Amino acid sequence: MTAIPIPPALAAHIRQFVERPHPRLLNQPVCPFARRARTTGRVDAVSVPFSLNDDSAVAWAVERFDPSTHDVLLVVHPDPRGLTYFELAELRDRYAEHLAGRFEVFTGHPDDPYTRNGLPTRREPHPVLHFVPAERMREAEAKLGPRRQALADLS
Repeated sequence: MTAIPIPPALAAHIRQFVERPHPRLLNQPVCPFARRARTTGRVDAVSVPFSLNDDSAVAWAVERFDPSTHDVLLVVHPDPRGLTYFELAELRDRYAEHLAGRFEVFTGHPDDPYTRNGLPTRREPHPVLHFVPAERMREAEAKLGPRRQALADLS
């Protein structure tokens, strides 16, 4: 299986939205670790078509992911309308259950209704499954310290 380049709209979204501090998030970025991971080459991102009924490309990406060299795996659907929000959420739940203890699984989707303090933090220009190794997630939470609770308290 061969991955295609990450859509430019998603790459721009990560730099211009995910990595930037936001006043609504106590002047923290949506992901405080995204910039460092991107600039140090620790993001493994693949753009592959997948669906609720055929997720073999996702399984392939997870299988080839190396947590010793990368902090996160992004599996991006090349078509912004390739899956509905609910289909992507179902895939997330399936992988979260299957990979429990190994990975935390998150999603981003153009139609994701979730907001944090009025900011659509999970809305992305393409459907994306984010796979973060569980150990990396624990390390990140520890690094946030008291900021973690302050951010969690935002509604």
